[in-house]
Amino acid sequence: MKRTAFFLAGALITFLVVMTGCRKDLNEIKPDPAPQKVESMYQLQVTDDFSWKTIQDVQVNFTVSEVSTLIIKSASGAVYHKALMHPGESYATKITLPTYEKEVTVVVNGYAQVLNIEGQSLVKSF
Repeated sequence: MKRTAFFLAGALITFLVVMTGCRKDLNEIKPDPAPQKVESMYQLQVTDDFSWKTIQDVQVNFTVSEVSTLIIKSASGAVYHKALMHPGESYATKITLPTYEKEVTVVVNGYAQVLNIEGQSLVKSF
């Protein structure tokens, strides 16, 4: 009797999980209607202030208190620049980054720090 009750309870739970777990919402998604059909490049309309640049030049100025390795990389880990810096000397260079980068990760001697790109420059003392 007890075994039959457990079997029926297990079968009921399995049935409920199977029936509710496979439910699909079938909402029809319709694309936005296009105002006109574009068939050539000359029909495209772009505002006059649109920036076509895909890269940006960033001025880098760093100083350190000891001999240090420098790595500048994106948040996803793509390395943009590597260098060896010496104490007492200002390390200055210009690097090229994608325009979508608003911040980079600077690693000096294994310590990472996120810096915002402000005014096309990175300035920091370590």
